[in-house]
Amino acid sequence: MGRFLSFFVFLAVGLGAAWCVCHFTTPCYESRCECEVSFGRPAEGGFEETLNTRLAVWQSDLGDALAGAEIARVPRSRLIAVVARGARADEVAARANAAAEALVSYATNATAARDGAAAAKMHAEVERLRAEDERLGKKLLEIRTANALEGGASARRHLEESLSKTTADIKAQEKRVREVGAWMDFLEVARTHPKDLGAFPASVPESSEVRRAHKAWSAARGRLANLRTKYTEEHPEIEAAKIALVATAKEFADVLVGASAVAEGELTTAQNQLKELRRKASALRADLERMEIVTTETSGGIERLEQEKKVTRDLYEEALRKENEMRMNVGQDADLVRVVRAASVPKKPLYPDPVLAYSIGAGAPVLLWILLGLLWPSAPRHRRVRLVR
Repeated sequence: MGRFLSFFVFLAVGLGAAWCVCHFTTPCYESRCECEVSFGRPAEGGFEETLNTRLAVWQSDLGDALAGAEIARVPRSRLIAVVARGARADEVAARANAAAEALVSYATNATAARDGAAAAKMHAEVERLRAEDERLGKKLLEIRTANALEGGASARRHLEESLSKTTADIKAQEKRVREVGAWMDFLEVARTHPKDLGAFPASVPESSEVRRAHKAWSAARGRLANLRTKYTEEHPEIEAAKIALVATAKEFADVLVGASAVAEGELTTAQNQLKELRRKASALRADLERMEIVTTETSGGIERLEQEKKVTRDLYEEALRKENEMRMNVGQDADLVRVVRAASVPKKPLYPDPVLAYSIGAGAPVLLWILLGLLWPSAPRHRRVRLVR
């Protein structure tokens, strides 16, 4: 009797535990929506590689729009499953369908964006080739309407003569700048170390006055030195010689100041003239270079430009044809994602599963009762053996 009572106790406990699991565990419902995928322009690896790449992109870019739903492949097919899980059956079905609609919309928009970018790139290339064709046409027109070769040769000779004369003037002016610079250095030495002056620069006409003042100062110094060998410092002739030396030194200093001012002005003028001559020479060289280009194009460059324009025109017409074809074929090679089976409201939760819970709740007690039944008969027998002893 006890064995049958324990069976019903175990069974009641197991079924009660199953009931608690089914009624107190938060249910989880799962709903799935299936979409068929086709690609207008698959990648080099084919459909499989393209789909795997797209799945990663969709999962990344549609994170918020998916609202927790997952995208997964259906093996060995062109289908993908949009799976949503949650505690409410109607909610997971709505989420799965909404995620599928977001995926379809995203794929359509992505194709449109890709086609728009390709069309914009092609249009930019068409515009570039058109502008290049117009540029070459204008250049040919300018060359054909330019002056004749004879007039260009005359103008070229005039420019060459002007450049040659300007180059000679530049060399002369550079020499003048060097002479004035040397003269200013000489005047600085004369001001700071008049005793150490050597020969005066003969190329400077203005040096005569400085030479005369320096000669007078040197003569006064020599006369004073000669008198000092004959008389004492208090002698009247020495006093007169000192006065004369001071006067000649002042005159020499005044002459140096005036000569320095004149030399500085001449140096500034010479440098400005040299700068202007160099600018003029640069302009003449630029004119000669431009004339050389025009002459070359006029004499033998027209054929080359015409050939280049023909190639550019062919490329432009080909690009324009491709652009028109692209506009006509918009959407024909689009990636297509369409819903083939909408998500439905699940009738039972994914877990807990009542059938599984009650099966375990009934089967486990039965199994436990059978195991105990195999061990139960040996217990009274052991007690009787101990009592007999």
